[in-house]
Amino acid sequence: MAPVENLPEIDFSFSDKALHTAMYFFMLVAWALALKNYRNFKIVKTAALVLCFGTVIEVLQGVLPFGRSYDLFDVLANFTGILIAGILLSKTSFFKR
Repeated sequence: MAPVENLPEIDFSFSDKALHTAMYFFMLVAWALALKNYRNFKIVKTAALVLCFGTVIEVLQGVLPFGRSYDLFDVLANFTGILIAGILLSKTSFFKR
């Protein structure tokens, strides 16, 4: 959440939004794998928690004085990654009981 002016620039061939989508896809998959053995595990609840986490981080970027800003499109990209992962996980027999 701190400014990244002092870090070396890396030229990615994909956009920031694609990175958000991929990271939140993998975040939901990781949490689902970690929590799948709990009795009350539900992919929808886990996806909601991951989305809340991403939204809080985005809001904090807009509120705190670190030179970062809130971007609704980042939240939408996060949601897209979570949605894709949630659909794929729900279709996977690994998570069906």
